[in-house]
Amino acid sequence: EQGHEIGNHSWTHHFNLASLSYENLYEEITKSHDLISETIGKEPKGFIAPTWCSSKQMLSILSTKNYLYDTSSFNSLFLYPLAIKIALNHIPNWKKTFGILNRRDWLDPILKPSKPYLVDSFGNLSNSEKGRLIVLPMPRTSLFSPAIWHTIGFIFGWDFLEKKLNKLLKSNSSLYYLIHPADFLSSEDEDQRYEHYLERMDTPLDKKLGNLENVFEILSSSNRKFVTMET
Repeated sequence: EQGHEIGNHSWTHHFNLASLSYENLYEEITKSHDLISETIGKEPKGFIAPTWCSSKQMLSILSTKNYLYDTSSFNSLFLYPLAIKIALNHIPNWKKTFGILNRRDWLDPILKPSKPYLVDSFGNLSNSEKGRLIVLPMPRTSLFSPAIWHTIGFIFGWDFLEKKLNKLLKSNSSLYYLIHPADFLSSEDEDQRYEHYLERMDTPLDKKLGNLENVFEILSSSNRKFVTMET
């Protein structure tokens, strides 16, 4: 009612979502898509896969289901330590650990464009006449620099994030800023039946909100036009 968009993030949050069989991947996308559509009366037009796991097969399914954009491309060499860290978080469940590392996009940071690009119904890079889906890679300043989203502040420090964000605001014609739920929630918000493995969940909530407000101030002071992802 307030104009927010609801995007698709898959049904059961497989860490290697894009590497599933076509049938399972289609079901993961479709079940979530249908529930969102039924609940809010509007079909989702954007998608992001867990752990930024992408593949031509996944993009093809999104394209044929008339999605407008996908933000599952992590176009930075930091994808490798990030994926390994996520896998190690699930030890001693070795089956799940190796499953997380079973990705089809290990070469994407090197081979795929760093700027937004269009793909056709087969998930291939396309020209503007045939492109049906736009892929919006995670914003980054270089291949050797981490992609920039809010969690980076907890990892490398808020001065680092502010410096990189200001550089992106000066150099990029457009960008989006990703914020994970754990970036603005505290451990009290969790279901206490489960144990979390995200270190930043133990950061005090007032400190998290202060960091978030500082970033909003940086974005606002850039005098950029703010639009929804769909727009």
